[in-house]
Amino acid sequence: MNPILLDFPHEFTTERFLIRCPLPGDGVLVDEAIRESQDEVKARDRIL
Repeated sequence: MNPILLDFPHEFTTERFLIRCPLPGDGVLVDEAIRESQDEVKARDRIL
């Protein structure tokens, strides 16, 4: 069987996380999360 054709889950759920691809309607929340974390990411870049 061609591995590219295997059924792959759309999301992974654990006790603490939900990992999935962005869905329609997620844009506002994704944008907000990016804006809220920009300073922290920039600070880590300066350390490295």
